[in-house]
Amino acid sequence: MLVEKTMVSLSRFSLIFCCAGIVAVVLITGCTTPIPGFSGIYVSSENPQQYLEFRTDGSVFAPGDEKPEEIGRWTKTAEDQLRVCKKDVCYDLGIGKNTVYYYQNGKRQSLNRVDKIPETKSTTARVQPVQTPTYKISSNVVMIGNVYGYALSTRAGSLEYILFTLGGVNGGDPVDVSKITVAYSDDTTKWPALAFVPGTSINGNSIAHAARWGLSEIQSPGNQKGNTVLSKDVPLTVVMGVPETTTPNMAFQVILTMPDGSEIRLSKTVPPSIAQTNVIY
Repeated sequence: MLVEKTMVSLSRFSLIFCCAGIVAVVLITGCTTPIPGFSGIYVSSENPQQYLEFRTDGSVFAPGDEKPEEIGRWTKTAEDQLRVCKKDVCYDLGIGKNTVYYYQNGKRQSLNRVDKIPETKSTTARVQPVQTPTYKISSNVVMIGNVYGYALSTRAGSLEYILFTLGGVNGGDPVDVSKITVAYSDDTTKWPALAFVPGTSINGNSIAHAARWGLSEIQSPGNQKGNTVLSKDVPLTVVMGVPETTTPNMAFQVILTMPDGSEIRLSKTVPPSIAQTNVIY
């Protein structure tokens, strides 16, 4: 049964809904149990008065009117990703070396680790918290496994296409992936809507460095030829061209927008050296 998801904007932060019916689908560890090994104070690179403090007990604090104020609980959903939740509302942050980050309008926004909370300057203006973009997490579609990047040769200066698998969830509605909108962005290139290539056996080489995507010739056994409808029992593998700007160490984001307006966001970084086959973290 679908759970209604609504965009909200909190007074402290802009967050996304992670409703009770979605938590079990999207958050394997839930929204309240922290995983050891991550904590610290992270300050906005654009405004040192904006910060997030991740505490070892799983709480997250941000600037308040008079003192730091708890704005949610954090979990580590992957080795390179955090999710912060307050009640049924969540948002995602990527983890880098001594930094956490997110993407807003295709631009990477970073918060850098510091030893102590920055002092608030004397001012009549109230310190504003870090603002993160809002979106609805898809309750019907999830990522399965890794994202892979491919180059046609070991001498390639950039990736040429990527490959990843989408799966359905228990109780979720089937989704026709041909109706999904796919967007790509990095610091240099913005592709707001890649063209869908009809068919279910697209070879990555045919869309290398092109703003095009489709269903890969690599599919799970049992998938019917020509099928574009994804469900729990029928995962589908997506192949997607990426631009020549996917050079070593380039951070990029892929946004998959479902027919109901919900999203899956992939924030990844190209490896320091590019092989013909690469796992993208």
